[in-house]
Amino acid sequence: MTTEQQETPVQAPLFIVRQPIFDRSANVWAHELLYRGEAADLSPNAATPALLRQVVNDGGSAYENPLKKTWTMVSMSCDALRECSEGLGFNGTHAVALTTPASDGEAPARAVGSIKGHGSQVVLDNAVPRDMFASLRTHADTIRLSLNGLTPREVILFRQKMKDFPGTLLAADIGTWEDYQGTRALGFDYFQGPFFTRPLIVGDQKLGASGMAKLQLLRELNAPEIDMGRLADVIATDVSLSYRLLRYINSAAFGLPNQIKSIQQAVSLLGLHEIRRWSMVILMNDLDATPKGEELAYMALQRARFLEQMAATMPVLTRPGDELFLLGLFSRLDALLSHDMKMVLEDIPLDAAVKQALCGQRDSEMGDMLDILDAVETADWSTANGLLAKYKACFTTAATQYLKASSWASKQVANIG
Repeated sequence: MTTEQQETPVQAPLFIVRQPIFDRSANVWAHELLYRGEAADLSPNAATPALLRQVVNDGGSAYENPLKKTWTMVSMSCDALRECSEGLGFNGTHAVALTTPASDGEAPARAVGSIKGHGSQVVLDNAVPRDMFASLRTHADTIRLSLNGLTPREVILFRQKMKDFPGTLLAADIGTWEDYQGTRALGFDYFQGPFFTRPLIVGDQKLGASGMAKLQLLRELNAPEIDMGRLADVIATDVSLSYRLLRYINSAAFGLPNQIKSIQQAVSLLGLHEIRRWSMVILMNDLDATPKGEELAYMALQRARFLEQMAATMPVLTRPGDELFLLGLFSRLDALLSHDMKMVLEDIPLDAAVKQALCGQRDSEMGDMLDILDAVETADWSTANGLLAKYKACFTTAATQYLKASSWASKQVANIG
């Protein structure tokens, strides 16, 4: 029996976070699965083969969208790669990011050969010490450079050093659209970081007619005085929304025994709260049809579901779950519309605490909820753990709910699309 077969599988819940990686055409090339367990020292460099299998299996199932096929990237040490390259189920849809040198200098070549034999790719992190980087570089399809702490001059020097590298280059930890434009101009091939979650505001660009119409629908859907009849009328004014909502309600996601044939029937059967919620979900998904927009809409759904489910597990939280759902759902609205959040929310009748947090006032419960989301999505685990502890949230529960929210959001996107 091998060491790998004897190893006890990891069962503890993990925070598994998906970060998109875009290509030069702004399409999603890959998603990296970042992970953290309750143990403070858990990291890709210390990950065991059993834990990596859990990341690949749990992350793959939670984030699966049959309509979109991209690479799935997982970071690991060279030694972990050597021990589990045959047992991780790499099947030509994975990219393996190597983060540390190997204790056995010959081992990576053998493991990489096995992975490439299954059609997968190898990404080499530039942070690998120089004495090992040169030998590992010959096996890499892509080299990744983190922009954290680097000056523009240092990024330019790196690009010059890589001019003879025959593979592709990935710029990671891109925080702004300016950094994205700069690395793209330097010839990088792939781009990763929170830049795409921020609105790309170009001068005094006006919101287009389609965006204005959808904002008007969001305003009316959130009107406090709306009743079932008015809700049905609001939805009926938008042919696309009506069609997509009926198709969505009649999908397997709802599992209704009889087909719903009208908006009025849908409202009567499912109720004001549910129809209003799913109308907003569909509108959010329609705001930006680009790959960036699809990713943002997915993130908004995931955020909404996670906060809603966590509300009942935070004993000192005073805000209800439905408010947290709206908070998460609207938290990417500025990036989806490429406009300032204050302008976007100006006439939408939201609770004052929700609107203030969305507009940047973070010294509140609602602000803390957004900070938790931001910390988790950027793998700032110290901040995330501190805020979860502040609200007496169990790490295990939070990790489990996040993975469930990821799976739920993937299913909604697949059914809406």
